[in-house]
Amino acid sequence: MAEPSAAAKKALSLLGLARGAGALFIGQDKIAEALRGGGELAVFVTEDAGGGAMRKFLAAEERGRLKIYKLKNTGRALLGKSLGVSTAQAAALPAGSGLAEKIIAVLNEDRRSDADE
Repeated sequence: MAEPSAAAKKALSLLGLARGAGALFIGQDKIAEALRGGGELAVFVTEDAGGGAMRKFLAAEERGRLKIYKLKNTGRALLGKSLGVSTAQAAALPAGSGLAEKIIAVLNEDRRSDADE
């Protein structure tokens, strides 16, 4: 896997801050639990996220319960390391929260710079 972009690295750092603040849901089980509690989520997934997890996330996205954001050139080991766990394929924040909005803005900047190339 290629080196994560500067935006992906910044997003990982912000996800680490969210974990420290106790606002982050890590892993598909915690994300599913948060969805049962109501509200919408912004879900940040690695490029190597498993098919089963992605099917569940896509189904919830179709129902309007969450929005999926890919962490470009980021694998499970790197996300896990950034969050202080062994591995993680997904992490989520409440949609509309300040940290979620900041991470989405950072990832959107990355997308725009790719379009310019």
